[in-house]
Amino acid sequence: MNNKKIFVFDVDGTLLNDQKMLMPGTIKAVQMLQKQGHHVLLSSGRIPTAMRYYYRRLNLNDFMIGGCGAVIYNPHTKRYIKAKPFSVQIVDEFIGYAKELKREILITNGEDNLRFYFGVDPIQEVDDPDFFRNYSETNFYDDISRWEQNKTTFKVVQMSLKAEGKIISEWINYLKEKYQNVVTIALGSTVNIDVSPLGVSKSSALAVICKQLKVSTDNLYVFGDSENDVSSFLLSGTAIAMGNAKDPVKAMADVIIGDNNHESIYNYLVKQQLI
Repeated sequence: MNNKKIFVFDVDGTLLNDQKMLMPGTIKAVQMLQKQGHHVLLSSGRIPTAMRYYYRRLNLNDFMIGGCGAVIYNPHTKRYIKAKPFSVQIVDEFIGYAKELKREILITNGEDNLRFYFGVDPIQEVDDPDFFRNYSETNFYDDISRWEQNKTTFKVVQMSLKAEGKIISEWINYLKEKYQNVVTIALGSTVNIDVSPLGVSKSSALAVICKQLKVSTDNLYVFGDSENDVSSFLLSGTAIAMGNAKDPVKAMADVIIGDNNHESIYNYLVKQQLI
């Protein structure tokens, strides 16, 4: 093992502010960490291609963890390491839940997404501002026929159900209990339920990377704000929760800093003399 450190940043709600922008101090901090020879990783429910802009903006050259651990992108080989995909039956079951709720589901093969909405129009039907936090006029939904016609070749490694926070809070425990020995389920946000293959999480992907980089988990710093970051908190030497995280997430952290709309990451790293 070497003495280098790995700094892992969740993306939405941690690395980015609520306007989906990088704070100037965060950019500076990441550049300073890299100059010191440390590794800086992005770890998200997003697939790697959906993190590409921020990866390039930060001039990163390390692994990306996407799909809540279901896919790892190696920039040196330009290849993906993917989890074993779900069976078509499991995917169809979760699409069925989205149909029942008349809400959204995203499925991904780690490189491309298919996104379906089974209501009429979310703008008219959904009364929860968090649902639209990443929404824009350019958002579009795929027709379910794209899945029906490609379900034998589109190997799904991660899914995310999206609905109002009230609905998500009602369904999360039911799904966790029903599928406890079948898939891994965690809250991605107040409006998202992330579904990964059994045993797959951000931490399972992180463990693979630590081994490959020969860095001890004692030298692992993880920044996050969601339930799907908790597994990485447990693996890390130092777990840092954002101030905007929910209380159960904060309870699992070693340190709680300010929220994602302030220079909280930069200030913490300076205070700890890490930069």
